[in-house]
Amino acid sequence: MSPLTEFLFPVPAERRFGAILKWWERRRFGFNLAVIGAGAFTYAYGTVITLLPPISEGLDYPPLEGPLTVLVIANVVYLLGPMAETTLGGLMGRGGPATGPVLFRGMLTLGIGAALLPSLIMTFIWVARFIAWILVSA
Repeated sequence: MSPLTEFLFPVPAERRFGAILKWWERRRFGFNLAVIGAGAFTYAYGTVITLLPPISEGLDYPPLEGPLTVLVIANVVYLLGPMAETTLGGLMGRGGPATGPVLFRGMLTLGIGAALLPSLIMTFIWVARFIAWILVSA
């Protein structure tokens, strides 16, 4: 398997809490790297969008508290993964489906989405300001 396939569709852990915790912790670095990458994109995007008219406020760096808060919250939510997998495994028994890979992909998607959401909001705000700027200029 390719590294990306192995990362996104990993083999599930054994049904023991220690094995489940180890399985999740082996993927934490990749999770953090993906969320940090999305946060860095959002930070750079927010810096560049302030240079475009009609805002054109000059090079103004957004505060770092936002991206750091998203990273901390994403890691706190990531801690729920092993607990949720252990709980679901206990409820469904040994014959139930493996929930770890599905939970991991869901948390990865939510973490990246939370880091990219400000970019989408900034784009909507910029488009609204641009339309207002055109209407006022006309």
